[in-house]
Amino acid sequence: AVVSTQSGHYGRGLSNIFITIPILFSCISCYLITYIYFFKDSVGTECHIKNVIPSFSTTIGNYIPQRWFWRFGTGMSCSFRFLHLLLFIKMLQNLEMASSNIFILMLLRITELAGLFLLTVVASTEIFEYHASGFCVFIVASTLNMFIMNQLNAYGITPDGNTYRRTKWCPWVYLGAIIGCFLAYIIHNNYCLPGVYSIFGALEVVIITINVYVNHSEIRMFGNFLPVIE
Repeated sequence: AVVSTQSGHYGRGLSNIFITIPILFSCISCYLITYIYFFKDSVGTECHIKNVIPSFSTTIGNYIPQRWFWRFGTGMSCSFRFLHLLLFIKMLQNLEMASSNIFILMLLRITELAGLFLLTVVASTEIFEYHASGFCVFIVASTLNMFIMNQLNAYGITPDGNTYRRTKWCPWVYLGAIIGCFLAYIIHNNYCLPGVYSIFGALEVVIITINVYVNHSEIRMFGNFLPVIE
């Protein structure tokens, strides 16, 4: 099999199968299994207050097989996202974008994937400091990348103008969810109020969903650079 870079629905579908679906499948599977078999334990806290939504870190870090579902799905998705990174750089080069800008975007994407990989392979119950560091790196890099790409789409630099209309709201909701997560984490740890831990868990779902949606939408931007197996 040879990977070429022709356009078409086949290449787009192939990208969705290997980038979008593994993350969605593993995420939904982790939550369903946790709710069915580990609900009471997953929403429990040290201060014994009522909650209805577990944090995603708890879902993928504390239980088996959820941990392995998430690692498999993320590993597959990250592998193909690195391939798309190469195609993305090629696209920007063909658009004659400045090499310094290309380098910044490339660095942000690599950093985002590295952070996602770290928080995935090191669970919060294993080495919390590494897991938290991976989460912070992923959040900062993905937020910057999202805002930069939003501006590129707004000024029509990328090939598909429809991408901006689909995703222009995403960076702001993403940033709002991150700020909300941070505040909920502080409030929960300092005051242990009922429901705050659930808000934290719900906002984690928002962050994951928007990140997946933006990556899914960006697949449409690649035009003639989508991978096709011949």
